[in-house]
Amino acid sequence: MKLIVSLSICVSLLAACKSNQTTTVSAYYSQLHEKQIREYQKFFTFDTVINKGSYKAYMLLPKQNVHYCGTETSPVILEKPVGEKKRYYALDAKTDFINDSTIVHYTRTLKRDRFSNTFEEGVWFYAHPDKKHPMLEVNKMPPTASKIPVVNGPGIYRYESDSLYRVTEHQTDAALFKLRKEGYYYLPPPGRLFKLYSINEIR
Repeated sequence: MKLIVSLSICVSLLAACKSNQTTTVSAYYSQLHEKQIREYQKFFTFDTVINKGSYKAYMLLPKQNVHYCGTETSPVILEKPVGEKKRYYALDAKTDFINDSTIVHYTRTLKRDRFSNTFEEGVWFYAHPDKKHPMLEVNKMPPTASKIPVVNGPGIYRYESDSLYRVTEHQTDAALFKLRKEGYYYLPPPGRLFKLYSINEIR
């Protein structure tokens, strides 16, 4: 009998979630309906990680002895006031807070071996120009170059004449696809492509 009741609750919750889908606003967040928030509160503790006057950020922690069988949700929820109401947003799993007003959204990861620590070492690669986007040979570096070179901030660096030159300050997919010269390149730590956003852009 308990099993039947539990299954009934799960089916009801799934139906509620299905009929009340999120409204996707951007690649790095989606807006949630208040009904979804109420459902999440039954199964998760909303642990406040940032509390500013303009918004709050919560980490969702599963409650003990309660099993959530609904659709997968983001571990971080953003709450922002809009007039007298509150709006809620689920941040993409590949986002993180740089500070209390800026978030980073990681996009493309250049594949390396599983023992590499790109967050500390960055990533070397060799680019072959192509009409649409360059073909990359990851983890290929010049014989005379330092494995972890000293660079001046984020971006994409080209290795030429035994030196690194920053070809763009943007470490994004769009910047990578614009590479037109064949040769060695370096992505500084975290060794991934990303884009920064202000919390104010989420609305």
